[in-house]
Amino acid sequence: SSNQKYTTHIIEVQQNGNSGQIVWEWHIFDHMIQDVDSNKPGFGVVANHPELMDINVPVAGFGPFSSDWFHCNGIDYNPTLDQIVFTSRFLSEFFIIDHSTTTAEAATHTGGNAGNGGDFLYRWGNPGNYKSTFGVQRIPAAVHDPRWIKDDGRPNGGYIQFFNNEGNNGNSSVDAINPPRVGLNYTFNASSGYAPLNYDWRHNCIVSAWGQSASDRMANGNLFVNVSGEHMYEVDTMGMVVWQYAAGPVKAFRYACDDPGIIALLGASPCGVVAVDDADLSEINLFPNPSTGVFKLSGIPSHYQSVEITVFDVFGHQVLSLENTDVIDLAVQANGVYFVSIRIDESPIISKKISLLH
Repeated sequence: SSNQKYTTHIIEVQQNGNSGQIVWEWHIFDHMIQDVDSNKPGFGVVANHPELMDINVPVAGFGPFSSDWFHCNGIDYNPTLDQIVFTSRFLSEFFIIDHSTTTAEAATHTGGNAGNGGDFLYRWGNPGNYKSTFGVQRIPAAVHDPRWIKDDGRPNGGYIQFFNNEGNNGNSSVDAINPPRVGLNYTFNASSGYAPLNYDWRHNCIVSAWGQSASDRMANGNLFVNVSGEHMYEVDTMGMVVWQYAAGPVKAFRYACDDPGIIALLGASPCGVVAVDDADLSEINLFPNPSTGVFKLSGIPSHYQSVEITVFDVFGHQVLSLENTDVIDLAVQANGVYFVSIRIDESPIISKKISLLH
């Protein structure tokens, strides 16, 4: 029928051998409001209840009659807050709910550590979804892969990061915001909606994707980006590309070598790694800089076995790849700024910025 809507719900499953048992669940239809018919359930003033979902929110979703109206496409759990964040592609918004409730409380408006049952504790991206007359839409279109950045010293710790498929004039970006959290709840301004008014941090992707995709702020501070069907790459805190791979997965994630899952797969078998001490890398440089065409690599440790050099333009496109040389010839390239990734043996990648002036 024309009023059909798929019912979004979230469940927690406790594994039991090859099967599992649902131990917690939340259903969006327990948290609806409507302002059309006072004789129907959930009647109220939508603008006064941002903690609820307007069942009549205008949206063009997948399926017959836009039945896939919500299209939850990403989810993350914060064990410190005991809260869940998830995204809706077609509403261009993400939501936070309390996981500390019982299943019974999750179907109501009270209970849990935050005291609001299963109602939205926070939402961000499109105040028009709850008929805010002052707030402006912050996420233009599709949004994917929300995640809390671990607050362990890496940049923007505690922020919520997400892939904004059309964040910058139709081009994809990775955005992060710092939610206005007080304790386990979030402040709301009736005149402007939930803060902030705009993203707090943004990385403009080197290529774009209309849907899906993912990102992660890594333990070393770098940003990993997976642009669906296009590209995977890593940039350092200065925005310099230090690794990239042309591939077409819809979603990918990067795991550190000391991740428990990686360690479990590798087992306890020892392996030898020949590496250059970090102290030996401090003298590595490129000169002259700026140059009219040829750059010389200096400071390479005398005991090295291999050198890998990759040069990228400001758009992240690879323009040159070299091995076992100390000369970088960019004479045929256009004037401008370039980024050089240098890897010696198994050492961490070193990034340098150079300027070419013919």
